[in-house]
Amino acid sequence: HIKLASQYTKIHNIIAPNPTLLEYYLNTITKSPEYEHILPTYQKYLNWELETLSANPTFDQTCIEKWTADQRDVVVDALKGSQAYHALLEDCKLLKMPRLLKLARWKLFQGCLLLTVDQRMANWAVLKDYDELNELGDSWLGLCLKLGVPEFLAETRFFRHFVFNTGKVANKETNIIEKQKMCNILDVLLLF
Repeated sequence: HIKLASQYTKIHNIIAPNPTLLEYYLNTITKSPEYEHILPTYQKYLNWELETLSANPTFDQTCIEKWTADQRDVVVDALKGSQAYHALLEDCKLLKMPRLLKLARWKLFQGCLLLTVDQRMANWAVLKDYDELNELGDSWLGLCLKLGVPEFLAETRFFRHFVFNTGKVANKETNIIEKQKMCNILDVLLLF
């Protein structure tokens, strides 16, 4: 059984009222397509935890939170040291976007309700758009694995947000570019 269940549930945004029944909850929620990917991840987590606790039996919740922050810092340092990061910052200094402020307030446009478009892994995708030298590799997961982040952690949305948000990896700049992409989508839609 999993010793550090609260960290696993936090990483995967799972609400398990009783951590001792985590496996029961996982077997139940994985019947939903939204969570079907969790069981393989759970097994990877169990293997990592067993290996970690064998090497260090005193490893506890406080240790895992510090370890997760250390993993984040490794990725943040790599991202902030990349050419893509510096190109993104430079590009955002040059952009003038008064239209974006108005776009955020629009609810109706010419009698039509505007839809929000969720850009998959938007913060990573924006940074990757600036990666002309391919320093960051082909994927978020690939970059994390290359940097030594365990797969069970690297493949979670929690960790990516932890890196970009608490690691302060060009939050303002990636938001500007994401909004610019939304304006571009709006421009295309208005052509129809």
